[in-house]
Amino acid sequence: MQVGDLCKVIEMGTHNPTQYGNYVILLQCCKNWETRTFKMWLVHNYTTGKEHHHWESDLEAVCK
Repeated sequence: MQVGDLCKVIEMGTHNPTQYGNYVILLQCCKNWETRTFKMWLVHNYTTGKEHHHWESDLEAVCK
């Protein structure tokens, strides 16, 4: 995944209210929160119109 990719939230329970099924665009990788397995991304959620953070494992790339 890289900045500008369109993704879909595929994990329930990450935010309240849920963002499951929402489409997001990747804005920035959060290096301070990176683990060996997953990256944390700052994303723009098209449904809420707000920025949120999501683990890469919570997202599925729709369009690169």
